Amino acid sequence: MILLLHGLANDLASAIHWGEWLSVLNGSHFPDASVLAQQVNDPDILGRIQRTWMTFVKTGQIWAFIIGAILGYVFRGITGT
Repeated sequence: MILLLHGLANDLASAIHWGEWLSVLNGSHFPDASVLAQQVNDPDILGRIQRTWMTFVKTGQIWAFIIGAILGYVFRGITGT
C-alpha cells in the first residue's frame, strides 16, 4: 500500500510542472481578486450560529443526532471494528 502511494505521488509530481505550483501559490491564477469577493448581508456570525442551533434543537434534529450516535457506537461495539 505504501509503495502504491509512493508511486502515485511520484507520478503526480512528474506530471505537474513546478512552475504551475508556484504560480498557484503566487496567486497569478487569479488576476482579478474581486471575483473571489463575497457580499456579506448579515455580519452577525455568532447570532446566525445561535439561530441555527436553536432551530436544530427546536425541530428535534438534536435527538436524531444523539440516537444515531448511540446506535452507531453500539453497532460498532457489536461488530468489533
